[in-house]
Amino acid sequence: MDTIDDLNPPEIVAAVRKSQGRKAENKRNKFGAIPCKADGYSFDSKGERAYYFQLKMLAAGGIIENLEVHPKPRYVLQAAFTADNGEEIPAITHGPDFRWVDPATSNTVVADFKGRQLTAWKIRYRLFRKVYPHIPYVVATKKDLR
Repeated sequence: MDTIDDLNPPEIVAAVRKSQGRKAENKRNKFGAIPCKADGYSFDSKGERAYYFQLKMLAAGGIIENLEVHPKPRYVLQAAFTADNGEEIPAITHGPDFRWVDPATSNTVVADFKGRQLTAWKIRYRLFRKVYPHIPYVVATKKDLR
């Protein structure tokens, strides 16, 4: 049986072998963000990771407490239901990037880091604000990084 080496020019074989060796961590997503890791957590972008380090410093200084990364359980924005035709419609949920407690007010605060605010996220954000109006929601962007 022929192998890839027998059927293709050497430069194509080298390119295929090189691409197979590339780790998924280094691949950009469809919006150009590079997933990365820190402290055992996976982040969707370098900006999200940088915001995590900023929050971690605030937690170390006692300005925020109980910092959680990708907190569970997710917030339910609309419960699952069965449509008139019998189709099972799953729940709409939202999992923010971070959650912490503000010691000054004892309020739970959630936050998302956004490089781009896409339509699907904007809808989830609006639903979150409607269902959980008592929970402060921080939307951090590159401008917020120090």
